[in-house]
Amino acid sequence: RSRKAGGVTAKNLRECLKRIEKFHFLYTAITSSRASGISNKYAAYAKNLFKKGDNNKKNGLVRDLTFKDKFPTLEEFKEKFQEILFYDKDKTDKKIVRYVLTQIDKYLKPADGRSINYNEMTIEHIISQENSSLGKNIGKMGNLILVDKKTQERLQTKPLVDKISILHKKGFDKDKFFLSPEYEGEAWIKHRTDELANFVYKVFTN
Repeated sequence: RSRKAGGVTAKNLRECLKRIEKFHFLYTAITSSRASGISNKYAAYAKNLFKKGDNNKKNGLVRDLTFKDKFPTLEEFKEKFQEILFYDKDKTDKKIVRYVLTQIDKYLKPADGRSINYNEMTIEHIISQENSSLGKNIGKMGNLILVDKKTQERLQTKPLVDKISILHKKGFDKDKFFLSPEYEGEAWIKHRTDELANFVYKVFTN
């Protein structure tokens, strides 16, 4: 309402909505925390914003909206990240997995001006799904990455080292995407899942 009335700038509104999105990803989608007090905070905030007559004060209020006192700890987040986020064809909440992989790709890929249609990208298991000895670990976040269909066709069921080499040539920096093959099998998946959890938490709490 304040935006339509010209009180809040588009930039401040976008940044505010992004902070809200990040908060609910951490607080609601991953740690499944109760929204106790959050609705009241929104109501009080909206009331306060409406009362502010001065546009500078309104924009200041929008910029100051944070939820840092409600953020889960890193350890709480990592526990749920490891436990909840995995990809399985029969799993009903695949959208949250795709959302996380999309955010990771957006933050880590170099900005080269190209527009990427993430809806056309596919979720790839880095260590092939045919490796049945890994059980559910095969679907953990550490074994997943978003690629285009042409890249997926090149990867197929190749060994881990070969897949990492192909991904690196396709713009997936080994260090940034935590793809260095210093571990193997289950240990590699667990290590990369842990690294991704640390990275995602840092991005979403800043």
